[in-house]
Amino acid sequence: MKDSNIQRIQRLLRGEVPKSTKSYHVVSSEKKLDRKPGDEWTDDDDRKWRMDDTGTIWRVTNLDYMDDIQDYVTVPTICPVCMNKMGNPHLDKKMWTLHKMCFNCVVDMEHKIRVTGKFDEYEQMKVLSNKTAWLKDIKAELTEYLGEDLSKKFVNTDGSFDKWEGDDGIKNLVQRSIDEIEEFEKETKVAITELQEEINNVD
Repeated sequence: MKDSNIQRIQRLLRGEVPKSTKSYHVVSSEKKLDRKPGDEWTDDDDRKWRMDDTGTIWRVTNLDYMDDIQDYVTVPTICPVCMNKMGNPHLDKKMWTLHKMCFNCVVDMEHKIRVTGKFDEYEQMKVLSNKTAWLKDIKAELTEYLGEDLSKKFVNTDGSFDKWEGDDGIKNLVQRSIDEIEEFEKETKVAITELQEEINNVD
């Protein structure tokens, strides 16, 4: 047996794990619990679980945010800008989601911007706004991921948990991504403000 292999085994016996090796080990395992159909419980990470009538374990989620989304996308019957009835369900719904006004008001607004010769700036502003909105969603997901426990947790059939710890070095990469998004958001906010001022500044 080579010396390097002997040294490697000795290091492993001392509990030293090579950096290139990704390992998982059981940290804790709850004692088996007697769960019955209909039982609900909360784990150490404040996640709610429920056992249904068939004995299947499900994670209980809160869907209150769906009401906020429904309110956001629901089109009113009257446009708040022109005070006319929303006449085209398809176009008005799309424009309401994007601009909070009816399709006709959006056409009038964009026509006025074209007449002033500022439509290129308007387009740039819309593209930057869309990028910012998309990155905001990505940042929210990354932030949520960063706050989670990266160790693996398994739900056993009896409702108990096995928790395995692993390599959480990915958190650094996630944090760097969040920092880059925040830097881009600052730059984009300045650019959008400048474009908006340029659009509003009609000679």
